[in-house]
Amino acid sequence: MPDASLEEALARTEGDADASLKAAATVASSLKRLRAAARVGDLREIRRGLESAGQAIAALEQQFATRRMDGISTRRPISPVVPTSRS
Repeated sequence: MPDASLEEALARTEGDADASLKAAATVASSLKRLRAAARVGDLREIRRGLESAGQAIAALEQQFATRRMDGISTRRPISPVVPTSRS
C-alpha cells in the first residue's frame, strides 16, 4: 500500500491533470472559434481569435509547467511494482 505522502502526491497530480484538461478545453474552444472566423472570412474575429487562442495556450503552458514543478516529477523516482510469478 502506498504511503500517505505518495497518496497525497498522486491526488495532487490527479487534480493538476484535471485543471490542465480544463485549460486545454479552453484552448480547443478558442481554436474552434478561430477556425469558424477563418471559414467565413471575418477578419475582426480572426484577430480576436488569434489573441484569445494565444492567451489560452499561454495559460495552459503556465498551468502545466507550474503543476509539473509541484508534482511527482520532482520527487524521488518511484519504482514500478512488477508482479513476480510464484511457481
